[in-house]
Amino acid sequence: MIKKVLILTSTNLSCNPRCLKEIRLLVSKNIHVTLVAFRLHNWTDEIEESLKAELNEVEYYYLETTKKHFIPWLFASFLERIAFLFAPLFPNNIFTQSIAVSKRSWMLLAWSKKWDGYTDLVIAHNPAAFYPAYYLFKKKRIPFALDIEDYHPGEGKNINKQSSVSLLMKSLIPKSIYTSYASPYIKIYSEKLFLPNAKYVGIVVNNIFSNDEFLAPIINEQWNKKIKFVWFSQIIDYGRGLEQVLSVFDNFQNSITLTLIGNLRNVFFEKEIKHRIYVEHISPLSQIDLHKKLNQFDVGLAIENIEEDLNRSLCLTNKIWAYFQAGLYILATDTIAQIEFMNAYPTHGALSKLEYNSFNEAVSNILDNGDEIIRGKESRFDIASKNGWESESNKLLAKWSNISK
Repeated sequence: MIKKVLILTSTNLSCNPRCLKEIRLLVSKNIHVTLVAFRLHNWTDEIEESLKAELNEVEYYYLETTKKHFIPWLFASFLERIAFLFAPLFPNNIFTQSIAVSKRSWMLLAWSKKWDGYTDLVIAHNPAAFYPAYYLFKKKRIPFALDIEDYHPGEGKNINKQSSVSLLMKSLIPKSIYTSYASPYIKIYSEKLFLPNAKYVGIVVNNIFSNDEFLAPIINEQWNKKIKFVWFSQIIDYGRGLEQVLSVFDNFQNSITLTLIGNLRNVFFEKEIKHRIYVEHISPLSQIDLHKKLNQFDVGLAIENIEEDLNRSLCLTNKIWAYFQAGLYILATDTIAQIEFMNAYPTHGALSKLEYNSFNEAVSNILDNGDEIIRGKESRFDIASKNGWESESNKLLAKWSNISK
């Protein structure tokens, strides 16, 4: 088994539950972890400090992302702009493509060039970290692994950014010692970008969590006939499908409650939430606090607006896995990944299109079967308990055990 791991990410632990799970797993196996992340100076700061206190064995390096350190920020921003302009002219220059994806790639690369340590493995989370991990492989012959949490070429609308991240993945994934993917379809689509070689190893590591983070459901036979819906995200705003389903929920406002958990944007609150008395908002919670709270609800919303980007159709989010493990009934929109998921667990929820009539019918059916849904919590929780991170993480442990020190 490896003894030391360096993890590079372009976010922080609070924004990346997948990275956090990986670090907890490494620490539990007495593997020394060095983390290079970013100070975001936002709602995550307090949560980040609590995570650092919990994982005090980890060696932390935080880079600045804002104008607070003006000269480095300005230089990195300038490089990103230049790289963005020149990236279409130099499709085979992976350095240029990486900086065009994000200026944070330059910041991570600058740190990597100064770092005089050594590790058995570098793991890169998020595209901005991919090239810096490869740089350490070239400079020190340290094997590197990539974690693909989303299908990045299918994110957003910027064609040039999509092209750069496609070229980055096409070049670097085959060079990795292994690449982990967060869903089967993300793996399938990512592997279309390159020709796998004999050494290439790709594994699906689902976004599932530790069973210990979830409380057993409490079955209240005297429930008040109001179904409790929940939806959570780091950011609560337009573009995620919420604005499309709120008009449906208005039809059932005397029979439901809807709780939104996350950082609520002011404009969205004023226009969409403020006047809806059946909607409650809770500020962002730590991962564990969020998961323990889920047993208070009945139905989890796994709504995805696939018009925004292809990735939303391919991913299996933290949401759907958390609802699943908490024993909630899942109302999921019909993305190709979620169709496959719900077909595998048909008693755990229902599928709907993200359009008015279909979603209205789905909510109506849930209310008509409220008693059955409430009583089914315990059975769903028990089924999910057999599929936790405790077993999923063995895929990573097997890879780490085969890496030569």
